[in-house]
Amino acid sequence: MRKSFYSLLAGIIMLIAYSCSDNNIGQSITDTVVQVVTDSSFTVTGSTVENKELPARTITQLLGVIDAKGYGLLETDVVTQFMPASLIDTVGVAATDIDSCKFIFDIPIGGYTGDSIAPMRTTIYRLNKALPSKLTSTFDPSEYYSTSDVLGSTTYTASAIMAADTLLEDLDDYGIREFTVDAPVSLAQEIYNKFFENQSIFLDPVQFATFFPGVYIKNTFGSGRVMNIYNTEFRVFYHRHITKDDGTDSIDNDEMSYMGATAEVLSNNNIKLTVADEVKAMVAAGDEIIMSPAGYEVQIKFPIQEIIDKFRSGGSSELAVINDLSFEIPASAIENDYGIDPPDYLLMVKTSEKDEFFATNHNADSESSFYAAYSSTTDSYTFSDMRDFVLDIIENKNGVAEETDMNFTLTPVDLIAEETTSSSSSYYYYYYYSSSSASTTV
Repeated sequence: MRKSFYSLLAGIIMLIAYSCSDNNIGQSITDTVVQVVTDSSFTVTGSTVENKELPARTITQLLGVIDAKGYGLLETDVVTQFMPASLIDTVGVAATDIDSCKFIFDIPIGGYTGDSIAPMRTTIYRLNKALPSKLTSTFDPSEYYSTSDVLGSTTYTASAIMAADTLLEDLDDYGIREFTVDAPVSLAQEIYNKFFENQSIFLDPVQFATFFPGVYIKNTFGSGRVMNIYNTEFRVFYHRHITKDDGTDSIDNDEMSYMGATAEVLSNNNIKLTVADEVKAMVAAGDEIIMSPAGYEVQIKFPIQEIIDKFRSGGSSELAVINDLSFEIPASAIENDYGIDPPDYLLMVKTSEKDEFFATNHNADSESSFYAAYSSTTDSYTFSDMRDFVLDIIENKNGVAEETDMNFTLTPVDLIAEETTSSSSSYYYYYYYSSSSASTTV
């Protein structure tokens, strides 16, 4: 997987008043502090702040331990509930016809940070009570499971996963591999019997959690790698007895997913990050650093009022028809043992609205929030389509920016796009960046 450890240096603000289209949704999320170099009268000041408590806003599960010079020690495990299958196959199938079952974790090719050949062990524990409704990366699962309630365990290497050997199977043609952990047949039989007893709870994941609260997935041996899990499910293998038209009996083997971790249920990465001393020293010296997960983000003061005043003082009436305002931030890497790269995306959001942005699954609106993709060609992030930000202040605030209009937070995120069938619009959902991202200075 891609790693992220970068230093943001100087930023460029570009105002375009002659273009004639503004149809972009915007294409980048930046992550640190910015300094305007096209006009020395504009400067962007910022500071590094800790970002230890991330809300459970991710569909990527992080599992493993990595200790990298120039980065730090990252330990992460997972708690998750499950979305149950609304129907379980019972036609010609009894609980005693279940042959085996396993937890399956989908890993994209290259979906890890660290040493591919280091042997590590994963253990899955059954939760003994429902998870709290609000989870963050500092969650301690110790009171929610017992070390004696093990559902399965296995030792693996990333090289074996990517090679799809006996531990792993090819899923499809999309570069996904399966990492599997065998579970006791009694678990599948218990779920099967519960379906017969009360099918209604399988229609509601909250009700289902009262029966099966979920699992705790923990690294219990080895270090040197963090895996990115993009899908988790519990799959059951069974057979059914079939009587043919000629009166003979046969057995038909089948399988189905009884439950899976989806975006609709609680899933949380429990993260412990001990930042390397050399990175702490950079922060203490005033460098602006972006580091994820649960590391650092940067708060900046964007000179929007100065930009408006400058154009007004120059007698420019074109400001109201300005087509675009963009903000570019170059990034420089901080050396580390694993060559960790920059985050794929950065979010620039008004600091006063950041918590609500994630809590309500908000979309970047080009007025109070923007996103930028990292460009490996230019080693930079560019926030495009900031035109509406300027026009909103001019048209609705008489050109006078409030303090909240100037204060922004730059934070690394994952970006997921979903196309709707009812319109041509794309809806973007943001999750905190979920892979190991090295420190970044602006």
